[in-house]
Amino acid sequence: MSCSVPPCLPPPLENTKFSSCLSLGPNPQKTNEIFNKIFIENYSKVALEEFQSDPELRVNVIKNIIASFNCQFHHEIIKEDLGFALRMIGEYSSSTDIEDGLSVIKRSIGELPFPNNHNQNVQTYHWFEEGRRRLIIEGDLKFQSQIAITLTKLIDKLNVFLSKSSPARIRQERTEAVRLIVSMQLLPKPVNLGSSTIVFYSGEIRRCMSSICHQDKELKQVCEKANGENLVNLLSKKLQDDHQRDLSDQALYQLEAIFFGSKNVSET
Repeated sequence: MSCSVPPCLPPPLENTKFSSCLSLGPNPQKTNEIFNKIFIENYSKVALEEFQSDPELRVNVIKNIIASFNCQFHHEIIKEDLGFALRMIGEYSSSTDIEDGLSVIKRSIGELPFPNNHNQNVQTYHWFEEGRRRLIIEGDLKFQSQIAITLTKLIDKLNVFLSKSSPARIRQERTEAVRLIVSMQLLPKPVNLGSSTIVFYSGEIRRCMSSICHQDKELKQVCEKANGENLVNLLSKKLQDDHQRDLSDQALYQLEAIFFGSKNVSET
C-alpha cells in the first residue's frame, strides 16, 4: 500500500479566521498591550519583565505571537523581528502551544525541497513569504540558526509531554525537524558575511541537528549514512516510513480496543 506524507507546510485556507490573535484570555487588552510594547516599542524592558513575571500573561502573549503568523495585520507587527518572535516561541511555549509553534515554523519555511530557481512559483500563504524570502533570497544564516534553535527547543518540550503517550508522533516530528535543518544547510551562503560568522552560525545549526538526533538512535543512524541532498532524500523516506508505522499502530490500537471491548461485553 502506498503512503504519502502530508506536505511539510500546507497553507491555511484563505478564509480562515484567526480571532484568537485579537482576543486572548480573561484580559485581552492587557495581552495586546504587552504584545505591542514588546514588538513595537523595541523590546520594552518593562513589558518583558511583566511578561516573564506573570505566568498567565506569558501564556496569552505567546498564543498571540503564534497567532500573529496567521494574521495579516499582526504579522506586519512581527515581520521585522521574526527571529525574536521565534525565540519567544521556543523559550516560553506551554505544552498546549508546542504543536502550533512547530506548525507556524513549518509554514514560514515553505514546502520542501527548496526551489533551485529563486523565481520559481512557490505555493505559500502570502503573509508567510517574509520568512521564505529571508531563507531563499537573502540566505539569512542568522535566521536559519534561529529557526533551528526554536525547532530544537520545541522538540525537547514535545519529548517531555508526549514521550509516553505518543512516541510515534514525536518520532515523526524529530525526523521532520532534522529534514528542515538539513535542507536549510543546502541553501547558498550569503556573500556579505565573514567566514567566522558563517562558521559560528553553521556550528549552531549543526549542534541543533545533533541534539535532536541524539534523542532517536534510528534517526542518528540515518544521519550518519549520508549528507546534503542524499540525506534529505533518506530523511524523506524515513518520514514516509514513520508515517506508515504510525498508521499501522493506530489501526492495531483500534482493533485491540474493539476486540477487548467486545470481550468484556460478552463476559458480562
